[in-house]
Amino acid sequence: MKRNGIFALSLLLLSYTPAHAITDSQQQAIESLGQLNGIALQCRRTAEMQRMKQAMVDNLPKQRSLGELYDNATNASFLEFAKQQKACPDNEGFTTRVNTEIDKLKQAFSHH
Repeated sequence: MKRNGIFALSLLLLSYTPAHAITDSQQQAIESLGQLNGIALQCRRTAEMQRMKQAMVDNLPKQRSLGELYDNATNASFLEFAKQQKACPDNEGFTTRVNTEIDKLKQAFSHH
């Protein structure tokens, strides 16, 4: 029985990847993109959602906590947008905002 516990602990330690602290600008970049993703989800802007997700995959370290930060911002934005019954933004303006936030994300994580 003791061996099973040690084996389980060994597996746990091997699968553990420590999360590195992120800067305020990195957190802001993730949350801003997540907020836009919530709007894109509400407005069915599939291409923009795919671009934002790809930007996350391409630029962030592979850490669950960063994905959760993005998902939480997306969910909050999605719900808030619906609650306030906002109109969807125009395509061109929205694409410009997405481009700007993707650039900020790339810059915030450029040293990783």
